Amino acid sequence: MPFGISLGELLERAGGVNGHLQALLVGGAAGALVGPEALGTRLSMEDMRAAGLPLGSGVVMVFNRTRDLGEPIRRIARFFAHESCGKCYPCQLGTQRQTEILERAAAGAALPGDRQRLLDVGWTMTDASLCGLGQTAASVTLSALKRWPELFPND
Repeated sequence: MPFGISLGELLERAGGVNGHLQALLVGGAAGALVGPEALGTRLSMEDMRAAGLPLGSGVVMVFNRTRDLGEPIRRIARFFAHESCGKCYPCQLGTQRQTEILERAAAGAALPGDRQRLLDVGWTMTDASLCGLGQTAASVTLSALKRWPELFPND
């Protein structure tokens, strides 16, 4: 697709959404989740940056309302935990802790403070990891926490 089209136009050209749109993952595994309110955002460096969204690898995944968003979030977290080289502690431990908290929440065994732990782990990885993998390993989780806090354990 050409640069400059909106996310909504991209969806139309791709055939639309089966059912009601719940979320889009833009930028791939190191990207961000957004809701239908972002459909007017144009796929350009400037517009995406202004919206606080990455272009990343150019991936756009679409989720309708029948999809449990927690599952792809956990899958992405497991991917980063597996891919961490272990060289720096924020990424090595952070990706493991992020995955543990998300898995615990999915099992209905969240602990008091887990939502804040996810935020703390995410921002620590983002700010202190040595490479791009660790710096973006929490991007999807952090974006989902912002847009859909109900998906995560409540304190």
